[in-house]
Amino acid sequence: MLSTVETHEYLARRERLGVFQAKPVAIKRRELKIDHPEPGYVPIAESLSDSIDAEKWKGVMREVSNKHGIPLETIKSKSRSRKTTMARHEICYRLITEFKMSYPAAARKLGYDNHTSVLHAVDKFASRHGLPPVIRAHIVVHEGRDKEMYMMCRGGATYKEVGEAFGLSVPHTNNVCIEYARANGLPHPQANNGGSF
Repeated sequence: MLSTVETHEYLARRERLGVFQAKPVAIKRRELKIDHPEPGYVPIAESLSDSIDAEKWKGVMREVSNKHGIPLETIKSKSRSRKTTMARHEICYRLITEFKMSYPAAARKLGYDNHTSVLHAVDKFASRHGLPPVIRAHIVVHEGRDKEMYMMCRGGATYKEVGEAFGLSVPHTNNVCIEYARANGLPHPQANNGGSF
């Protein structure tokens, strides 16, 4: 807060410089006219398409539940019994392959904590039943790039070096190289013994 002397000096300085109290100015406001669209009509068939898809994947869950003789609540529970786990793996595999569902979405449907459990379940089910490996939907396949990255890894380069060469993160590089190897029946990119998946 300014003292009285400082206030008088301040006002005198303003007066000397020609700065006076500004008069209040009335601001003219324009009315903006916003046209609100009329509520749209959505045919019943289109509005039900999501629920029909939901019924399809729920149908798969019920089908697997009946096939294995395990209640759906038990499949969604934290139970780790072999029979329950096998049913859960089958549901994961079918949701990913038949419905192209994302891994996090499938995890939510089954009550998993995160999508990595679904990744594991899909891989286990495919290998157990001699099915082809599922290429992850979230990895965009660039055949030429993927092959070159795989060959660099097989040649002794680390995932970090390969990732830097292609502008990718280390985990993404790891996934690309491993998926390329699995899809083509090749040995693990970092395997020294030449073993395959």
